[in-house]
Amino acid sequence: MNQGDNSARFSRYFTESPLQTDFRHISGGRWDARIDARARLVPQPANDAKSADPNHIQSGFNGRNEYDLRELWVFRSGKRSDIFFGRQFVADLGDVKFDGLRVDYASSRKLTFIGFGGLYPVRGSRSITTDYVPLKTDQFNSAGKLVGAGGFGGAYRTVNSYGSIGGVALVPFKGETPRIFATSTGYLRSGSTLDVYHFALIDLVSASGAAVTNLSAGLNYKPGPRLRLTANINRVDVDTLNVQANAFLNEPAQDPATMGPSVIQNETYFRRLATNVGRVGVSAGLGQLQRFEVTLQGAYRQRPAVALDSAGLADGTGTSTYTLNATKGLDFYAAITDRRSFKDLRLGVDVSRSISLGDVGFQRSSVLAMRASAARELANGHGEWEGEVSYATTRDRRRASSASAGRPPRQTPASARQTERSCLRAAPCSIGSTGTGC
Repeated sequence: MNQGDNSARFSRYFTESPLQTDFRHISGGRWDARIDARARLVPQPANDAKSADPNHIQSGFNGRNEYDLRELWVFRSGKRSDIFFGRQFVADLGDVKFDGLRVDYASSRKLTFIGFGGLYPVRGSRSITTDYVPLKTDQFNSAGKLVGAGGFGGAYRTVNSYGSIGGVALVPFKGETPRIFATSTGYLRSGSTLDVYHFALIDLVSASGAAVTNLSAGLNYKPGPRLRLTANINRVDVDTLNVQANAFLNEPAQDPATMGPSVIQNETYFRRLATNVGRVGVSAGLGQLQRFEVTLQGAYRQRPAVALDSAGLADGTGTSTYTLNATKGLDFYAAITDRRSFKDLRLGVDVSRSISLGDVGFQRSSVLAMRASAARELANGHGEWEGEVSYATTRDRRRASSASAGRPPRQTPASARQTERSCLRAAPCSIGSTGTGC
């Protein structure tokens, strides 16, 4: 069969074999243990002789087989102190994953102090083969393989509340200054009426400077059984170390004539580019026995502008700056459900609309989607049937000119590659991005 020039020629399969086991009171003593592992196997296609880049199946962290060791630790409980040793997550301190020793000290029934120290595997790694890869500086010099991690904090727990606060240091053994951040998380439940929650991770010291890396806060308010109000804000950035990000970039081939890169290597893995979102919503039950449910939601999403500075040639010439314009947009959602309509049908209609603010919409698109559904329980009560019909349309909301739309104009191979590398060095963002557009 002729698959055509643009067809994928790979046979694809995806597998995952999990193992999760807890060991309690080993030999009747105070020791416990836990293992949580995954094995994922994918086919390994042959490389194309016409391409300098190796072929990988689009799966997982980097398209290869993965042997993921999520947790492997032993635990000894004491009267006030608990000791953990091995690979683990510290949920109370930013959910940091590390290999080492952790001690929890119960100061009281409500307050616990937490301290830990060990090694920090590559953030985002899903296999023991990529947990500790050779690291690189921004100049692509060796930075070893190891990063130290340590932190201290406290957590309190009551029937209706939880909170934690502390500090964490990630210390590359060479090639980059330490990263120190503060983190806090918590919630408060005031009866059945009000829930308030938050999570914050703030960089205090890092190679990219101080920043609010992750911030989420919200509330759920239910003044009565018929009404529920929600509101939340989210700022999401990707926190990583430059030496770990650079480990997944190839140093570009150099052209002796220009002393600059000779080919475009489109392999951006990490950038720092935050997204800010605010949402509000209301849901109400109307009619006898709350027959009708009406839901309205709105969201504002925004991504700031980002400047890409090309490094230019070795002699300092050829530098350029390309600015990707800020994007922002509004999302609206409305739905109404009749739980007990004629013939005992459950009928529902919902509409969602995403619109842009300005010339560049968020994710550069405007979306309209509508759906109608009907469902009814079978006469014998052993099941139900359901049917729905939907319509959706998407419109690209870029400017006519690619440069003014926030995309840089067509570049020479050297300037394109240097532009990407400059963005990477500025600070780290999302895994799997390609190209110079953010």
